[in-house]
Amino acid sequence: MQVASQALHNIRARFQQAWCSEPSGRMLAHGLAYEVDGLLHAIWRQKASPAADVCDLVAVGGYGRGELCLYSDWDLWLVPTGALARRQEEALERFVQALWDTGAKIGVRFGAPEELAQAFAEDHHAATAALDARLVAGGGRGFAALCRLRDRWLDEHAGELVRAKIDELKARWQAAQNTAFAMEPNVKNARGGLRDVQAAGWLAELLPRAMRRPPRLFPREFDELREAESFLWRMRFALHALNQRADDRLVFERQYEIAQALFPQAEEAPVVAFMRAYFRRAGRIARIVSLFVEDIEEALAKPRTRARRLGAWRLVGGKLAAPHPYAFREDPRRIVALFAEAADHWLAIHGETLRRVREDAMLIGEDLRTDPRITEAFLRILRKPSAAPNVLWAMHTTGVLARIIPEFRPAVGYGQFNRYHAYTVDEHALRALDEAASMLAGRPAAPARFVPEAAAGVHRPDVLLLSALLHDVGKAHPGEDHSEVGARIAKRAAERLGLHADSQALLAWLVRHHLALSQFAERADTADPEAVAGLASLVGDPGRLSYLYLLTIADIRAVSEQAWTPWKAALLDEAYEAVRAQLEARPDAWQARLALRRRTSKALSGLDDAAADRALAMFAPETMLRLAPRWLAHALRLVASGRDEALDVIADAAHDETVAYLLAEDRPGLFAQAAEGIARAGEGIAAAYAERLVDGRALDVFVLQRNAASRAECARILHAMREALASERPLPLPRTRPDWLMRRTEVRVHVRWRKGRTIWLEVQAADQLGLLARLARTISDAGWGIRQARAWTYGERVLDGFAVAPERPDHLEEEALIEQVRKAARIGGSA
Repeated sequence: MQVASQALHNIRARFQQAWCSEPSGRMLAHGLAYEVDGLLHAIWRQKASPAADVCDLVAVGGYGRGELCLYSDWDLWLVPTGALARRQEEALERFVQALWDTGAKIGVRFGAPEELAQAFAEDHHAATAALDARLVAGGGRGFAALCRLRDRWLDEHAGELVRAKIDELKARWQAAQNTAFAMEPNVKNARGGLRDVQAAGWLAELLPRAMRRPPRLFPREFDELREAESFLWRMRFALHALNQRADDRLVFERQYEIAQALFPQAEEAPVVAFMRAYFRRAGRIARIVSLFVEDIEEALAKPRTRARRLGAWRLVGGKLAAPHPYAFREDPRRIVALFAEAADHWLAIHGETLRRVREDAMLIGEDLRTDPRITEAFLRILRKPSAAPNVLWAMHTTGVLARIIPEFRPAVGYGQFNRYHAYTVDEHALRALDEAASMLAGRPAAPARFVPEAAAGVHRPDVLLLSALLHDVGKAHPGEDHSEVGARIAKRAAERLGLHADSQALLAWLVRHHLALSQFAERADTADPEAVAGLASLVGDPGRLSYLYLLTIADIRAVSEQAWTPWKAALLDEAYEAVRAQLEARPDAWQARLALRRRTSKALSGLDDAAADRALAMFAPETMLRLAPRWLAHALRLVASGRDEALDVIADAAHDETVAYLLAEDRPGLFAQAAEGIARAGEGIAAAYAERLVDGRALDVFVLQRNAASRAECARILHAMREALASERPLPLPRTRPDWLMRRTEVRVHVRWRKGRTIWLEVQAADQLGLLARLARTISDAGWGIRQARAWTYGERVLDGFAVAPERPDHLEEEALIEQVRKAARIGGSA
């Protein structure tokens, strides 16, 4: 059937570049469906003519709606009106085979109207598909019978189907992390994608059959959905055209390509302008559909008690509701008052009321933003950490938050184009606020050791939550350090909200220095008194440290589900503990930290006091302070075992981490060999410590970039490390296949600090399996010894740091070392 295949190829070719010039994605979808109709008519006439009078060809699903993309499925039902003769069956078989021969992805279902209708009760997807049924070819009798049976079934079961579609919708949202603001979204299936628009259409069609006086889409909501849907259809055509297959994921590389085609003259970077346009539409769809679904669920629940009054408000089904539909148009100040009331009484807001709020949010202008009653109501919400997150999410969903805090508006839909940040700036900020509020409220279990202590030191929860909301707003103003820009923006917002001068200063300071503690934990040595004193000088007092510690944790945990690890918690705890002791100016602070570390590690080691003390005597104080107590405890057990050399890989289920330990006579390249073994086992390294014991032996500790491994996986890693350590020459490392973002990552190498002959060499590069091993080998071959190493991964980028000092008389000079490390850090580089 080469003719039909060529015909489909020609159809696709006509639409291949249409997305560049046709602004209406709906026109593209309908136009392609119309062309495919013509192709099917031709094949039907040629192959199925003997059956044309006794069987109908019916399009269902997306194709039934008259919507197709370049590589979409064609869902078809063959609906006979009676028994078929053999020649008619053969004709239909030839027709179906001809469809497959076109190369299109075909879904065909055969059955009499009664058979197909029986499937509705067993498969709600079949019932949904039938909602969009459309006759493509045939006499129409089978199609008419199917429609009658469908309508009869829906009259009886519409309510069940509504609930099934809502459950399906929520399951899909959950799979998409309940956000429309993920940085590499699926334009079809993500929250805020085309599926959401389709679901809203199905629900709107079913509701009049399911209940009296059903919720309906407001005219503005309907128009916004249509416009956003058309934009997404255009994006879907672009993705299919660029990928040459049915791939609906808007990955970073495709974002840049589409942006260059559609936004070449944008004032901001084309990709920023494009993704802002995308997120504006996706967010709009997500908000409209989620509020519509909430309204439907409340209507289906049919509260048994009548609405009662709560001051100026109504309580309907236990939820706060407006007194009447036009309450906010009468007095827009009621909008913020509604959210403050919800926070005061820990109440959810009724879905219909939230939809009314969204309709009227534009009534909040400059006069209301500066109204003391409005600003005080907003601050009242922020001072209730237990209620604030849900209320602020609702304010964001309805568009109110950006009306009250206009400084937040540029961050809405602002993309972060890396694989470290999973969300847009506004989504990340609200998640950070949620994390901060949870720590203040004492739920759930504290993510780090000093959270309860720090939370007790926070006396202005509104300042902490505002800092979480605004800490990254400067990113929407490229060209300057986002922390400095953000601090000025936060100060302006604080002044308008009427915060006390001390609170304004604290808010601006937190935004300006929100990265200080994490950068110290990443790059500094907490066992170095000078480094600790430097951060303590910046912080100034223990109160500020409490705010900064909680903001840092909230920021990291809100980056993505994978960003927070037990290792990062340990690093931040170490930094907090060291700086707090410095700020409290205890003369014995250093010794107190050391004594606590000794007691904790001894207890965790399980050794008797005498054995533990003998083992501890082998450790320098700096080593004891650098290693987390659980790592130090296992190192004590290795030393106490009496072996000169020991190698172990431990899976710690309690901390969900895997750590490798090497105790051996020190020699050039030892650290690099161990790291090579880990890389050859297919494992990444999150952190590494190269320590020397008092007797001169090396203790290398590697925290792997994975959760707790199984016993078999630990054995595999151990075997690979032994093989590498036994080899007289470097073993080949696995190659990383770079993706588009990795290829764009610039290699940077510089000396961050120096102390005597020791320098801290910092390397930023694309994250590659075995990179730490490659760099360690390069440093060792250059005649330098590694005293400490860190690796901090940011999606496709990694920040590796090494404390190194000359080890051989013939070592390379510093500049030559840096150049060699730079070469090794490149993708495909070699030691």
